[in-house]
Amino acid sequence: MDKCRCVRNVGVKNAGLRRFRNLSFAGNGLAFGAYLVQTQERYQLIGTVPDACVEQWMEQIAQTVSFDQIDHLVVFTEENSREAVLRVLQENAGIEIIAAYPVLEQLKKILPEGTKTLEIRNNRSLTFSGSPFRFQMIGGGNLCPSLYVLDEEAHSIYASDAFGSLYCGLELPEAGSERDTQWRLGMQDYFEDLAAAGRAMDAGNAAAFVREQNVTTVFPSVGPAVTGDRLEKMLDFYLRQSKEVGAESGAALSGGQIAASRTVQPRVVIIYEGTNEISDYAASVESGLKEAEVSDVTRCDLSCTDRNQAILMALSADVLLLGTTISQGNPSKAVWDVVTSLKAESCKGKLASIFYKISTQDDQADFLREHLAFLGFDLSVQSSFFIGTLTENDLKNAANYGFGVGCSARRVPNPRKPRLVKCLVCGEIFDASLGTCPVCGVGLDQCVPVEEEEISYQKDTNLRYVILGGGVAGVSAAEAIRKRDQTGEILIISAEDYLPIHRPMLTKNLSIADAPDEELYLHSAGWYEEHGISLLLGETADAFDPERKIVHAAKSGDEIPYDRLIFATGAECFIPPFEGWQKEGVVTIRHLWDSRKIQDWMKTAKNAVVIGGGVLGLEAASELLRNGIHVTVLEAAPQIIGRQADADSAAVLRKKMADLGVACLEGVQIEGITGEERAAGVKLKTGEIFPADFVIVSCGNRANVKAAQDAGIQTERAIVVNAFMETSLPDIYACGDCAQYDGVNFQLWAEASEQGRIAGANAAGERITYEKQLLGLNLDGFGTTLFAIGDPGKQSGVPYSLVKTVDDVDNSQEQYWFMGSALQGAVLIGRPDKTADVTKAVMEHARHEELF
Repeated sequence: MDKCRCVRNVGVKNAGLRRFRNLSFAGNGLAFGAYLVQTQERYQLIGTVPDACVEQWMEQIAQTVSFDQIDHLVVFTEENSREAVLRVLQENAGIEIIAAYPVLEQLKKILPEGTKTLEIRNNRSLTFSGSPFRFQMIGGGNLCPSLYVLDEEAHSIYASDAFGSLYCGLELPEAGSERDTQWRLGMQDYFEDLAAAGRAMDAGNAAAFVREQNVTTVFPSVGPAVTGDRLEKMLDFYLRQSKEVGAESGAALSGGQIAASRTVQPRVVIIYEGTNEISDYAASVESGLKEAEVSDVTRCDLSCTDRNQAILMALSADVLLLGTTISQGNPSKAVWDVVTSLKAESCKGKLASIFYKISTQDDQADFLREHLAFLGFDLSVQSSFFIGTLTENDLKNAANYGFGVGCSARRVPNPRKPRLVKCLVCGEIFDASLGTCPVCGVGLDQCVPVEEEEISYQKDTNLRYVILGGGVAGVSAAEAIRKRDQTGEILIISAEDYLPIHRPMLTKNLSIADAPDEELYLHSAGWYEEHGISLLLGETADAFDPERKIVHAAKSGDEIPYDRLIFATGAECFIPPFEGWQKEGVVTIRHLWDSRKIQDWMKTAKNAVVIGGGVLGLEAASELLRNGIHVTVLEAAPQIIGRQADADSAAVLRKKMADLGVACLEGVQIEGITGEERAAGVKLKTGEIFPADFVIVSCGNRANVKAAQDAGIQTERAIVVNAFMETSLPDIYACGDCAQYDGVNFQLWAEASEQGRIAGANAAGERITYEKQLLGLNLDGFGTTLFAIGDPGKQSGVPYSLVKTVDDVDNSQEQYWFMGSALQGAVLIGRPDKTADVTKAVMEHARHEELF
């Protein structure tokens, strides 16, 4: 049974506004639809109006309802909506702004702090005052997709585009009238504009979607609401016209999705201005295409080719590549003349890309790219460029670019590009061919695909980059530098006498110390040689002179000059100063030699004590148990894993430990280590003694900052950095466990890796910023798994709601904390299969109704 819904159009007419979204032109002006939808006693505002109409729009709304009765504002497009959004928030700061990702990202730049926002995803359902609404995004290609809001109960749709027509009226004109003729002509003009931009297929898909939902009314963002017989005729028109356009271009409707056809053996045409450097670059691009087994490649040098002939060649291509010099954003006149002579009906769906020369990094080919997008070209292959004089490395990049274009054109995977995945447990990004995460060991079921980093900045220099520290932060910094600067000198100085390793594996697998070193290495020795990265192992820098730009090596006494210096000195495990902490048999787990000591001791030991109930300590305890050692865990805090998990989850884990014979005591005070020269046990302040053949201390880490402090660099808990990973002194950066950004020094693997990448990129001359990451905690031990992410109800005074499920059959437990109806955090025990889904839900603050 249809539900009656009160909908009031608070849109406005403006005869002076003739252009819709910079795509369509309306000679008689436009009427912009915006709708107040009543759900019970509350209202939702769907749609906005351009700046020129905001005052009239606000008056229309105020005459209908009080602004404090409106709960949500759905924004279809950022373009011309900013003023409208800000005015609504002035009247009611509590309104939640709902928009698709690209729109919301632009709006966030101007929204007041504290504004509630919600990102729309395809097929997302929300409940407004008990009434369900579903969101669908369709098409868009290189433009923003169209957003449709489906009110399933009322069988109506609110459309982000001018689904009705380009028409200056808010009411449907009488059939057969002059205004009705104007409305129909507006509908025809709008479709032709969509076709010219390569979006005719989107109109067909939208019409198919509307018909599939049994919708009786469409409320468009431009023009009047369409219903009844008019709606059916309009849907027939769009479906018929899109099929005709699809047939002309080799496209076909299939299941509501229309895709342009592309031949498996494509014809590639390379059109370029005839300078020597661009010609040489084009030749290397062609060689890459041939390596990708693209046989039909034609090069067209505009210095010796007639313009009309070049246009015909472009029209005959399945794949069009354009080569030009870019000056102040403009391509060469010869290339521009060819591009502007092309018609959209001959371009839509075809693959196109640009390679170009620029003088400075700031100059880009955006103008040319935008025009290609308007013509409907598929620009999914990234452009390629070089700065200044063409080098041998640039020619190599050109060949790789051509190879990638060839693979995309032939619709085959690029074997030179690894299939990268991101571990949702530790954040590591790695090649999926490894099968398991090299850092934390989880399988691919707890990973998600990611795209390889696209590098747009390139500047070769004679700079000398010195990196202090051989952990993941230092290596990531070196790798980021080399991707941007092919000629600069890179030196990593590491206190450890072995190649950089996957450090988290030291506690996850104590037996790994017996494995060949290569299994722990981040990269082989050959990798560093291949990338021109020098390693100085077993050395530290105890001082440096920032004025002379000199690093002093502690052991050799050498003075090492630098142009850019990156602190990646990491941290060292903290041992509280209890009595006997220096005895033989007391160890932390930070270095490979620590693991080797433990591996040797486990051969004869019967008892061990782990001081510290965080993740690393519990991982070590589980490993000791697996190796037949009776182990006791002592935690000074009131709860194990107290920062990341709730008390209930900790209690469940503690019971599983007890069932396996592992004693776990919380809130204890340690007096000292017993024994003569070697540890024999751990004594508490209560006098109780726990026997131990060796003791592992896991009480957190302290950043290595002394050299930085001595040189006058600002430090707090660690070296203070900004979002560019810059310290308080010029040309000096810090990253990883020794760095503190925005008051935070979590000392996590993924954090260190990402900060290293940012520090290296900026040291090489790029300007990119670090963004905090939401990462989960994973513990695989004691016969179960524990995964925690987000906020498990830890903030005092916050009115959380908790959803908890317990399965006694498989001994699993799930807990979800909500603030309002938005998910804030979760803890899973025994459910590793849900890691990916729960991570996504927490990151997106999924609504309660979406999960349960």
